[in-house]
Amino acid sequence: MKFLIYLLVIIVAAIAGYIFQPGIFKFGENLRPQKIVVILTPEEKQRQKMREDAAPKHDIAETRELMDKLKESMADPNKTNPNVVAVTPTPATGDEIDKKYPLPKLRKIEEITKDWTYVPSRAFPRKVKSKLPIDFQVAAGKTTLPPGSDLTAFSLEGGMMTVARSESDPIKVTVTLASTDFQETMTRLYNAYVEKRTADVMKARDNARFKRDNPAPPPPPEDQQTKLAGPRPSTDQDGKVDLMLKSILAQEVTEFKGTNIQSWGPIEFEAEGTKGFWTCTIVVRMSTMFGEVDTDITAYMANGKVTKWIFEGSKEPVN
Repeated sequence: MKFLIYLLVIIVAAIAGYIFQPGIFKFGENLRPQKIVVILTPEEKQRQKMREDAAPKHDIAETRELMDKLKESMADPNKTNPNVVAVTPTPATGDEIDKKYPLPKLRKIEEITKDWTYVPSRAFPRKVKSKLPIDFQVAAGKTTLPPGSDLTAFSLEGGMMTVARSESDPIKVTVTLASTDFQETMTRLYNAYVEKRTADVMKARDNARFKRDNPAPPPPPEDQQTKLAGPRPSTDQDGKVDLMLKSILAQEVTEFKGTNIQSWGPIEFEAEGTKGFWTCTIVVRMSTMFGEVDTDITAYMANGKVTKWIFEGSKEPVN
């Protein structure tokens, strides 16, 4: 009964509203979406058909399959998609031997020579040949050396070179860099230097790998070591080996001096066939015409003297 009363009240209120406030219903009608009828000309109909024909067609079954896969992946995010190739990150690896013997990082010769305006004094004196006629003022007058003549270069600064007819000739003249083949000579030497240093590193790596793959047998007892190599060399409190310093002072090795030694390694025993040696590897700062290089050099000692010096990486003898 109450429901009927409420319904009657609502109907009466609606009728009263329509009679006294008809604008409310018109406003509501304005809010309804209006149906718009567009009349196309025959040409516009033709263009519309061409656009519909050109639009990509989607297969309903294919679309449904894609939607099903999407729902599955959303339902189970851990499910593997068979169409995705899983990529397992490759762990970073590094050859310890390559790290121990890195390839040299060398500057370009143009950088070393400051675009051929300056060359360090360690590159001189240097044998060169003239490319242009060069005049020398001598006691008897002027003499001219033709292109292709032998000369000795003593310095290069600001692109100008000081040369003489020989290393002992006191008469020197200043010529342009282009007057001699100095630039070509130094470039050739530098390329050979780069190749040599690279080859030394590769040889050092090969030697290290051979040593790693063919480990030496354990050293003999101490008394046997002394029998094969003599008494163990003594060192001072800084680890310097007296026998090695004496060998350097005696100029048994001339490619470096004691002041070039940067660090000293431990004394170890090494057997070569039926012979035994005490060895010590030092780091030496070697000076070259293209700069300074830290190099490992090993001294082999037996019976109270140094028997040989070698470059540790390449195993070549040190002069």
